[in-house]
Amino acid sequence: MIVMKKLYVLLSLAALTISSCKKEESLPAPTASFELVSTVSTQGTTYRPLNVSENATSYLWDLGDGITSTEKSPEFTLNKVGVYKISLTVTNDNGNTSVSSKEVKIVAPIISSITITGLNEWVGQNFSSLKKFTGGDVWVEVRKSTSTDSYEHAADGSYNYPLFYKSAVVNVPAGTTYPVTIGVDKTVMLDLDPSKKDNHYSFNLYVKDNAGVHMLFTSEFIGSVYMPLLYNNSYSWKSSFGPSVEIKGYYY
Repeated sequence: MIVMKKLYVLLSLAALTISSCKKEESLPAPTASFELVSTVSTQGTTYRPLNVSENATSYLWDLGDGITSTEKSPEFTLNKVGVYKISLTVTNDNGNTSVSSKEVKIVAPIISSITITGLNEWVGQNFSSLKKFTGGDVWVEVRKSTSTDSYEHAADGSYNYPLFYKSAVVNVPAGTTYPVTIGVDKTVMLDLDPSKKDNHYSFNLYVKDNAGVHMLFTSEFIGSVYMPLLYNNSYSWKSSFGPSVEIKGYYY
């Protein structure tokens, strides 16, 4: 009788073990997968990946800049130029894992040329001392401000933002109707594209004639449009109306 009881206990334990193994084996393996809106973006871009993993109960992200997260779909921002490897490791209740990775390239705008058109049509603005363009030396200044600093108005009516880049000076005769293009002979990198809010860029158009130096306009007043064309590695940053200043370049 005692032998029979021992045999019954052993058989019961064996049955439980087999049942447990079958239960573990029945859990489907996890599959890690996620989607990004773009794998090429400018500095300061905020990502929130779409996690489409299957059969997972926990998540571990390596966001490429030393930051990790266990959220299902974390939000993160990449501020520096470079190539980042974004990895997602998922795990199920059995401890089985799966990994998915994607590379993200963060680029910065480089200024390659500045084109000015319509100077012959200049009729003056309330904030400019020059009411008619009669020729002179012309240049463009790119200025940069930050959201954490305050600025005073300059004598010409613009804000006294720090100078970031001053173009070469070209002489433009009165009545010029053709576009005037100013080349850029050094690498000028905008550390954030002009559409970002934390580091704000603007540009001013100046002319020096016999009467002195005049600011024709600033994009701070008339507005500008920034168009990133990442599909062909270029961008255009242009004044909204009036005599046109268009800054063009590429991404690095």
